[in-house]
Amino acid sequence: MFKFIKVYKAKSKLRCGLSNQRAGNFDEALKCFDEVLEILPDCKYVFGFKGTVYEDLNEFEKALKCYDKAITKNPDRFQSWNSKAILLSKLNRNDEAIECINKGLEINNDNIDLLLGKSDIFDNKRDYDKILDIANEILEIADNEERGIHLKAYAFQMLGDLKNSFECYHRLSELYPKNAYGWYGLASVSAEMGKLEDACSYMKRTIKIDEDSYFYIMYGYYLNKAGNSKKGLQMVNKALKINQNPTYYYAKGKILDNMGEEEEAVENYKVGLKKAIESLEIESNPTNNYLLGSFFKRLNQNNKAIKSYEIALKLDPECEKARNNINELKAEIIS
Repeated sequence: MFKFIKVYKAKSKLRCGLSNQRAGNFDEALKCFDEVLEILPDCKYVFGFKGTVYEDLNEFEKALKCYDKAITKNPDRFQSWNSKAILLSKLNRNDEAIECINKGLEINNDNIDLLLGKSDIFDNKRDYDKILDIANEILEIADNEERGIHLKAYAFQMLGDLKNSFECYHRLSELYPKNAYGWYGLASVSAEMGKLEDACSYMKRTIKIDEDSYFYIMYGYYLNKAGNSKKGLQMVNKALKINQNPTYYYAKGKILDNMGEEEEAVENYKVGLKKAIESLEIESNPTNNYLLGSFFKRLNQNNKAIKSYEIALKLDPECEKARNNINELKAEIIS
């Protein structure tokens, strides 16, 4: 068979595999990717795609083996190093993840995507000093690199250095005025500084650039804190039209509580509770369990709330909010 015919057939099977993966037909996707290898055994990309399918199937060791094969086939492809490192970090094998990124950087010198992948791992470890170092390294490679400025602003914010964080976000918004995260960062830092009117002004600018549901919810949150609950509720409702995230129902409930609309708030919390349970069935992580506990707490189901907070704390021992809520609720039960 002529090589160009083989390549054409392999590309066709590759597209078929990706289409099946997007549709959730993972077995069919793997079958297509294996057929690619039968046609073109030296295909450099297929093992990376197979790895992502195995991740979707929660078969993580098989995924790691695929990423290793992808790296062996094509060590210059940074995506394979990043995919392996991100999965290792997801499995709480952070030291191995960092070692993986460092090996990738030995081959792909000054690769900003790999450095950003490394920052994600340190973010999981809450090591913001290391993230700041990586941001500075990126900016040494490219002085006005958009993602590098954003990362530096984020690191300063997490370290509590709000002045430097604000300056970085301001630089980001000046150099890249269409980057919504620059304006959102200014809003977030302003709110932390207690400048709620400024935060609302920056959020208004943010949603003009990007009407993402998260930006609407944060705009509503800041408006509510600034004393404009009615407009805050409007923003939260806009967020819910886009995405029925259970967190958004909780945010809406807090605003309704603030407005004295207790009955409507309770009904809203009940809907949010159902959504939170659905999310938990998909993935049990600290955030989802903490949120579930918060719904139970607001609905005065304290024993269930304690149980959810305890699971969140077990999954993330550094979740102080969960620990504080457990102590508060146990004290209420005793009294």
